Amino acid sequence: MMPEASNSLWDTLQHGNRWWPSYHSNRDDPLSWRHAAAIMLRTVDHEPVFAALPALFWELDDLTGEQVCHRISGATAPIDHGIWVEVWLEHFTSWNDPVKQLIEQHCIAPDARRFADLLTRLDGIAFADFVLAAYEQTIFMSSTDDLSAGNDPLPLLSADLTARPFLRLSRNYFLRFWSELGETATLPDDAFDGIDFDRCGGPALMPEHGR
Repeated sequence: MMPEASNSLWDTLQHGNRWWPSYHSNRDDPLSWRHAAAIMLRTVDHEPVFAALPALFWELDDLTGEQVCHRISGATAPIDHGIWVEVWLEHFTSWNDPVKQLIEQHCIAPDARRFADLLTRLDGIAFADFVLAAYEQTIFMSSTDDLSAGNDPLPLLSADLTARPFLRLSRNYFLRFWSELGETATLPDDAFDGIDFDRCGGPALMPEHGR
């Protein structure tokens, strides 16, 4: 008889995989697209990606602020604070948004290259959340010394750590922007309604589909 393997293939794929969605172990179904993405990205070095993320998101935040200020310039009616959310989300609806571009350039091995070929078909908001979850798990959850020293490269922390990291980051940027403008703004409860973080893409996700 063949000796029973000490680890399953699932354990092997998960071990040392910084992309594995295990921050909330019961949040994602084992057959979710997030686990599939983690498996295909297992050879992608997380360090340069995570090192680049803070600058990328702060740049998107700055760009959002500039665009919002342009839209509300000269407004005489009360400001619709929801305009910030509208502009912010637009950055992740492009076929090849900045987060996808960052990941794509690090996809070298065959499985990763195959995943890179699918990137333009992925839902940008859901994918950005996937990347932020991996970042948070590695940077914050394993770096308590950095947190105690007040080092917060991205404003992900909030009172509700059960919320998706993309939502927490967005909320913190939203509050920061309006505060700096001297505006008292409350993020509407339905600000991000309609976002499906379990949805990875449309019906034409795979090249052979939708033809």
